[in-house]
Amino acid sequence: MKKTILLIVMALLITVTVDAQRGKKRGKKSDSKGYYAFTIGPAFALGDFAKTDTSETAGYAKTGINISLAQVGIKFHENFGITGQLLAGANRFDVSSLGMDDDDAYWVYAGLMVGPLVSLPVGDQFEVNIRPVVGYNMIATPELNDNDGDVLWESEQVGAMSFDLGASFCYNVTDNLAFNLGLDYFSTKAEFKRTVFAGTILETSMDFTQQISTFSTNVGIMFRF
Repeated sequence: MKKTILLIVMALLITVTVDAQRGKKRGKKSDSKGYYAFTIGPAFALGDFAKTDTSETAGYAKTGINISLAQVGIKFHENFGITGQLLAGANRFDVSSLGMDDDDAYWVYAGLMVGPLVSLPVGDQFEVNIRPVVGYNMIATPELNDNDGDVLWESEQVGAMSFDLGASFCYNVTDNLAFNLGLDYFSTKAEFKRTVFAGTILETSMDFTQQISTFSTNVGIMFRF
């Protein structure tokens, strides 16, 4: 994952450099009425989500990945507007804490979020975008397999309301392109309800709630319009 992120960052830097050389002038914050951005970066599990103890709230989550597939901002004023983003993330489940060696167990979440946009200029070339958004996400539990490959726990999907408090630091390379560094705190609480059958007559309910919280650092490119 580290190598993949490094290659993406290098590609983004090359894109920014080439566009900057082609641009006739550097864009200013006031020139832009909106933007579209794509970002990617590591997502660090926090709180109960990162716990690996025997408590019911432990999520056994390790560092994963956060991707903003489509982050759009529309400004009604130089400093204010509305923003929306299509967010996806995955955090590896720490199966080693359970004595297993399955490397394909992940918590996965994705959804659409919207909210206000506060855009603050810092000179002609820099701007800070603050993005508190809320929305609806689908969350999937990891599928757990034993060391022989047999499924112990099938993945289950539920929907939940979520929020993301984000900030983007943007360097406007040209009128139409910017380099983007983002910081995001994401949180949601998913309620899972599952019925487990043992034999043909015994039925056991295994309901649980999982708090999912991550802090991510993202890099990407922003197309300004």
